[in-house]
Amino acid sequence: MSQDIVKTDRGWVDLSNLVYNNHYVNWDQSIGKTVDFQYDDIVATLIITEKSDDVQYVYIDVPGYVEHFRIYVGQIRHGQLGKVVKKITPDFRYKIGDVVNGLLITGMRKVPKYKYYDYCCTKDGFKGYIREDHLEANHGCPVCAGKRVLNGYNDIATTRPDVASMFYDANDAFIYMEHSNQYTYFQCPRCGNKIFARVHDAACRGLSCKKCGDGISYPNKFIYNLMEQIERLHLIQGKTFTFQPEKKFEWSMNYDHDNKNLSGKKIYDMYIYEYNIIIESHGDYHYDNRFENIAGARSSKEVQENDRIKMNLAISNGIQHERYIVLDCSKSEMDHIKNSVMKSNLPRLLNFTEYDIDWDECNRFATSSRVYEACTYWNSGMKNYKEIASQMKMNAGTIRRYIKKGKELGIVKC
Repeated sequence: MSQDIVKTDRGWVDLSNLVYNNHYVNWDQSIGKTVDFQYDDIVATLIITEKSDDVQYVYIDVPGYVEHFRIYVGQIRHGQLGKVVKKITPDFRYKIGDVVNGLLITGMRKVPKYKYYDYCCTKDGFKGYIREDHLEANHGCPVCAGKRVLNGYNDIATTRPDVASMFYDANDAFIYMEHSNQYTYFQCPRCGNKIFARVHDAACRGLSCKKCGDGISYPNKFIYNLMEQIERLHLIQGKTFTFQPEKKFEWSMNYDHDNKNLSGKKIYDMYIYEYNIIIESHGDYHYDNRFENIAGARSSKEVQENDRIKMNLAISNGIQHERYIVLDCSKSEMDHIKNSVMKSNLPRLLNFTEYDIDWDECNRFATSSRVYEACTYWNSGMKNYKEIASQMKMNAGTIRRYIKKGKELGIVKC
């Protein structure tokens, strides 16, 4: 059967005579064209006779059945031609007890122009009503389609209680779904700061708190925890594994360029000593030019040129090309970064599989604050900045800043 012949639940419809532009039917240019179809035991031909002022409708003739009949173009494409051949009368097409598009029909009523059905979704139990023409167009339950919240089923209080606990107004947890693009207020679970954020962002990568946050990006913390897990795998195998974030090399400290924005020291996101591997986690600003209007920010071209300079500089100083790993972290989301890691050379070079890693742990660590981690060491009795820095693989100056912030927030026990 030709790809232009569409099978339907009542027969078929042949659209091959219609005029197409970029895979879409041009109904204006299809006036005068014919469409053969079968509906139950009837095989007939309709003729497009006129285009309606409403772009979604045309007029058709079907010899022996109708003349100048106004019809929704989607009904032609889907072979919904029961009214055309008098198989469907103005009475209701469906009856109570029918299941259509996953909806159990529980009632029916007419209003001017339209027929409505009351229904109960067979999957989630949602009760609502729907127009008959929408049912014929294969519309179904709005909850199943992710367009409506049903308390106890897809609200964020049910699907993500960990995120629900961070809403500033507890009632919001019953209003939003976890992938909602709406913005609302949250409360930082660490310091109580009020944060205005998108629900989807809070669910996918946690809250970014300007008051107690550590200033380290989600991707960099995600990769840090990944390295910690790989380190544990190596220890089990009796192998050493040493990694360092924010790695500076002697050869990367004083790069000279005509453009002052590209001169100076080059710092690499992650370095693994035993394997001589560099990992660069490229966030969205490496791919997106929307940051160009921020004062002092590099242009997208400068960011990409700096990336090229860093890679060439590393390769010219002994890093093999296959061991210079660039990860696409343009989305600060667990699955996106996980997929980028698994598509890279890292699993082969470091001998791990997808199932060796607890990706949820990576996500939890990436949404935590290293300020609190540093303060925890301090409160446990480790009062030396360098010692804490060694434990956290950071520099002492950063730890000093974290402890100071902890004192301001009242989480450091002096």
